Amino acid sequence: MAVLALFAKGKTRLVGIHHARAKESDRISDLRKELLKVQAKVSETSDALTIEPRASYKTSQLLDSHNDHRLAMAFTVLGLKIGCRVKGIESSHKSYPAFIKDMKALGAF
Repeated sequence: MAVLALFAKGKTRLVGIHHARAKESDRISDLRKELLKVQAKVSETSDALTIEPRASYKTSQLLDSHNDHRLAMAFTVLGLKIGCRVKGIESSHKSYPAFIKDMKALGAF
């Protein structure tokens, strides 16, 4: 949802997501940190992310998945739109073994 919110018509606030801090990575903090690399307007609290869309984003950035399969997949989808690259994409095998093959078919790599 955070990646999609980058292209929404208005501000998006994802709340009640404190559980996302205790997954393969701290998804809230790591999402914010990596999205800032593309110059996204994103802020976090202990339980929420707020994303404000921009007209454009910095392209060709290397986003780190932090070995988190969900971040790897989300950043790959973002890459289809703005051309960013993803470090640690192989972590996607955890939940979607064919993800890399399927994304290659869409031109993601």
